[in-house]
Amino acid sequence: TDLSSTFESTGTLSTESGTLRLSGGGKASGNVTVASGGKLNVASNYTFENATLSGAGDIELTAATTKFKNSSGSAKVSVNGGNLDFDGTLSTLGTLSLASGNVTTTNGAADVASLDWSGGNLNGKLKTTGATTISGSAKTLGGELTLDGNTTWTGSSIAAAGTAKIKNETGRTFTAAGDGTITN
Repeated sequence: TDLSSTFESTGTLSTESGTLRLSGGGKASGNVTVASGGKLNVASNYTFENATLSGAGDIELTAATTKFKNSSGSAKVSVNGGNLDFDGTLSTLGTLSLASGNVTTTNGAADVASLDWSGGNLNGKLKTTGATTISGSAKTLGGELTLDGNTTWTGSSIAAAGTAKIKNETGRTFTAAGDGTITN
């Protein structure tokens, strides 16, 4: 199902099965639930503001800029093109998968339960509280990535820009499982 006109929701937006594609822009500020058999595909400028994001399905960002402003939850978010901007306080998010495109934090930091970073650019401050996998093609780090869960790096290339850094927290394991480089 494709909603190509502006779509705004202050109630509950629920995707039970199949794919709901938002290609006309808009904003959601209520509950957003994507069930395990569903996918919410965001393909235009869209904002989740003061929204609660949940479910075992996937919120997939494929184009334009999607803002998560003061939103939280346990949803899985996949960035496969386009831009994800965490703007303000984001208390929790489930898995963040970054394959291509950009993830940026503005006005604060973002916390995610786990990170699967296989490509694209990571800018701003991001903290993972669970497992992190760094793999795939070349990628760029333009901010601070704090690893508060065990991490496996399979040896891909990471270009660190400016004052970018990776922080591995006390008691956590950073495993290098292949040949790769982190350059600045």
